[in-house]
Amino acid sequence: MERALDLRRRVLGPEHPDTLRSANRLANLYDKEGKYAQAEALHSQTLEIRRRVLGPEHPDTLESMNNLTNVYYNQGKYAQTEALDSQILEVRRRVLGPEHPDTLKSMNNLAVDYQEEGKYAQADALDSQTLEMRRRVLGPEHPDTLAIMNNLVIVYWRENKYAQAEALDSQTLEIQRRVLGPEHPETLRSMANLAIVHWDEGRYAQAEALDSQTFEIRRRVQGPEHPDTLKSMNNLAADYVEEGKYAQAQALLGQVLEIRRRVQGPEHPDTLRSMDNLVVLYWHEGKYALAENYASRALAGRRNVLGQEHPDTMRSAADLALACLSQGKFAESGPLAREAMDETRKSRPDDWQGFRAESLLGASLAGEKKYAEAEPLLLEGYQGMLARKDRIPIPDHYHLELAHRWIVQLYKDWGKPQKAAQMEKELEH
Repeated sequence: MERALDLRRRVLGPEHPDTLRSANRLANLYDKEGKYAQAEALHSQTLEIRRRVLGPEHPDTLESMNNLTNVYYNQGKYAQTEALDSQILEVRRRVLGPEHPDTLKSMNNLAVDYQEEGKYAQADALDSQTLEMRRRVLGPEHPDTLAIMNNLVIVYWRENKYAQAEALDSQTLEIQRRVLGPEHPETLRSMANLAIVHWDEGRYAQAEALDSQTFEIRRRVQGPEHPDTLKSMNNLAADYVEEGKYAQAQALLGQVLEIRRRVQGPEHPDTLRSMDNLVVLYWHEGKYALAENYASRALAGRRNVLGQEHPDTMRSAADLALACLSQGKFAESGPLAREAMDETRKSRPDDWQGFRAESLLGASLAGEKKYAEAEPLLLEGYQGMLARKDRIPIPDHYHLELAHRWIVQLYKDWGKPQKAAQMEKELEH
């Protein structure tokens, strides 16, 4: 590809359609290899020439815009991705029509942007609409139809609709193995997604088996430092944490974090997810200072990259609050918990994470001996999580147990032993 581009630039000139086609293909290849800086530079250069030579609505110009959004997405630049994808979709709907395959691709891409930005209801609606159109226009087993099924699985998972996610993923995986083959990247993506659903349902052995298989194939087919391979390593480490295999988890997570920092950058969303897993690992091991260190860095990175209101940012704030609380740093944990509670309630009032944050705030106030202020927050936080227990991934059920124990401790410290005993009895049952 590099040789073809060099020859065409010399023989045909830098603005010839064939030269631009070679540049576009080479940039796509860089993207597939995870060489995002090279891909972004070449796609940006190609887009600038195509806009000037062919016009802003030419199919080749739109292709370059679309390819550049892919690179933005892979670098975690979701706001830039959404802005460009919205522009592409508007043009394609108007120029190509609402059911043209390229229009459907733009709908798919925009839905993925919504998903990454935490706009799950918008992603669900757009993905469902795209899936219905692709099944009708392209057929139920077309690779593009399968791709949108895979995306909808992730949205269902993000919305805690685990039964729907598992059913759709199993259906997608069966078709992909038959149509695309067992080692195709999209087949492997479905395997990885199904493992995540198993993990959320507490079926760790099944999750580990799928993640191990996916990791082995990705490492062999895509390479040891490919972003997809690193995702499988990260997921496998999360399985190890829940199975109590802490040494194996720490070794794998340390390796993943080092590679992601070097290959994808220190604030890439995937790098921050690796830090998340280390926070959970260290908290379970009782290494609260280490958990605080990684939670603090993950929160700073997410505020910078994803913004203050993103669900992942607020989860990092709550994780940092828990790490501080576990060390008796109540003055530090309280403001973090309040921030997470207020932001989550504002954008997603029915999300269990908001009640988790409320419980953390109550525990922080109780630690400062502000028992009257703490009691309603602890009770409401616990009851809110309990009412939404079926939406909480099983690995996160320990937050519910913590909330209950904090209520017991409140009444003990407050000198109300009868209420403490009553709550302890409830926990036993």
